[in-house]
Amino acid sequence: MRTQAEDLERLIEALDDFLESGETSEGYDPDELDCDALEEGGYVRLAVQDVQRHYSSNKLPAPVARNPWRSLLNGCRSEDDPLRRQNEAHRFADLLRNWAAREIQGLGTEAMASKSATLAVDESVEIGNRKEFHLLAILAASRNQYVSHADLAQRLGGDELDSVTHVKSRLTKLLRAVGLAELADRIKSQKGHYGLFIS
Repeated sequence: MRTQAEDLERLIEALDDFLESGETSEGYDPDELDCDALEEGGYVRLAVQDVQRHYSSNKLPAPVARNPWRSLLNGCRSEDDPLRRQNEAHRFADLLRNWAAREIQGLGTEAMASKSATLAVDESVEIGNRKEFHLLAILAASRNQYVSHADLAQRLGGDELDSVTHVKSRLTKLLRAVGLAELADRIKSQKGHYGLFIS
């Protein structure tokens, strides 16, 4: 069985093939767009179904992925204007492709966080069961957005807001000590907030 990242990569490849299907030796022909690839048994539909099994509801996450997929289907089924069909299909295929790429990137971040949980800083200190790792896990789950110190303090089981700054400081030191300086640098600060940003 393929991993989630592998199935997401296959979805990206399928969408790329779909987007190229209207290209001909004489230029782009909207009538040649392979809309059958989205229907039952088509290569894009099969790739979507493979990705869906990695989510608890066996559906693409809504609205960020499910809505573009539905819109892509609806756009391809529009028969009145081939050029409009092509424009809408390209727009929503790109949205779905970008979502899949972000998911792969996020899986990489989580893998880095998991790796940091098992690496020892020295013979007696590990990140695994410390508040530092719990902070990293929270930030990874909320990647590319800021989380308030108050929310972090509550989720870390503490009452003192200044303890969050101490935990964050220790976390970045621990990450650097185990060779994950790049991950440490991705933890950004904004007044009263921290966030893990993956560009």
